[in-house]
Amino acid sequence: MQLCAPYSGFNVASIVVLKDGRHFKGVNVESVAYPTTNCAERNAIQTAVTEGAKMGDLKEVHILARNATKLLVQPYPCGSCRQVIAETITK
Repeated sequence: MQLCAPYSGFNVASIVVLKDGRHFKGVNVESVAYPTTNCAERNAIQTAVTEGAKMGDLKEVHILARNATKLLVQPYPCGSCRQVIAETITK
């Protein structure tokens, strides 16, 4: 059973890098109830926050994705992720 993206087959991983050099990983985790799905970018940022990251600490967000046919593709953050990224990098 594929745990991360069992419905779409679209696997996403993200690494966020803080200004102090720490980095945090996240993956997308799908749910059949789409609004409860977690994106990789928010997963990584929220992990950083649980480890003490503060607003303004975010330096970089890296995203890698593989589609249902297992080909690497260029991913782009969704609107919700863009909002969280914007709020996290703002002091």
